[in-house]
Parts: sequence; structure tokens; C-alpha cells
Amino acid sequence: MDDSLQKRGHALEELFFQKQNQMLLEQLRKKLEGEEIRETLQEVTGIADDDVIDHIAAAGITAESLVAFAMIPLLSVAWADGVVQPNEKEAILKAAAENNLQPGNPSYGLLESWLKQEPAHELLDAWREYIHEIKRAMEPSAFNQLKATILRRAEEIARSAGGFLGLAAISVSEHKVLDSLAKALED
Repeated sequence: MDDSLQKRGHALEELFFQKQNQMLLEQLRKKLEGEEIRETLQEVTGIADDDVIDHIAAAGITAESLVAFAMIPLLSVAWADGVVQPNEKEAILKAAAENNLQPGNPSYGLLESWLKQEPAHELLDAWREYIHEIKRAMEPSAFNQLKATILRRAEEIARSAGGFLGLAAISVSEHKVLDSLAKALED
């Protein structure tokens, strides 16, 4: 066998195994990254249920975006009629500031994108699962305070859009979302 042919064969073999190793290393990195995200979400939320954590992670929620995730009920109300009104946006950004969510924070950027484009409905489903687990993990009195805060803020968003001459300040579609949120917080 020609020596140069053998060298080329070895080079091809090394290249093949190098690509295989890179692919396997990438798969391992993604798996470890996914596990790290899950562990961090479990620590931050206190939720031990792997299915709920997987749904939250699948929705693109990270520990950094968790604060923005807490804004989902408010966004749901704002998007109830298919468009976020300027007053609704202002009220949501005010609520974000009250939660120390400031420009420059990755969560703030995520919130801004959700104000421009309606988040997928799966995100609200993930929030419902999340809040259900939070309810199980919290003391009832603490959860009741959280529930009252969520519902108060959601209603403030609904009222911020106004209505005609102050009448019907909360639209039918916003009432449906508010009722849905209240039900999710009761279950």
C-alpha cells in the first residue's frame, strides 16, 4: 500500500472521529446545560415536580427570566382584546419596576418583546402549572397575599385601558381572562 494513501486514510479517519467527538461533546454540553437550567429553576421556584419544571423550561423560562414570567397574568389581560394599549403597557412596566425589573436586565428585554408580540398560549399554561406548584409549596396565608397581588395588578391592567367615557372600563374579553386567572389561583 502506498505510504501517502495510508497517510490520507489516517487523516480521513482522524477527521471523522474529530467530528464525531465534537458532535458527542455538543450533545453532552446541551444535556448538562438543560440539567443545570432545571436545577436552577427548581432552586429559584421551590418546585420539585420535574414535569412542571420541564414545562417552564420548555417555555423558554430561565432563572433570569422568572421575574418576567411573573408578569404573564398581566400580559394575558393586556392581550385579551388582541392588542396592548399604551396605558396597559405603561401599567405593566410600572408593575415591572415595582418588582425591580429594570431596563438592561434580560428579563426586562423579554417583557418588552412580549409587549410587542403576544406570547404563545403555552406560556400561560406553563404559568398555571407554576402557580399551582407555588400554591402547594407556600403557606396558605402567604399564597393568599400573592393571589391578591396578582389579581389586583391584573385588574389594574384591565382598568388602565379605560373604556368609553369611563364606562365598561373592563372589556368582556378582559373579564374572561381575569376569571381564568382567578380560577387558576383557586385550583
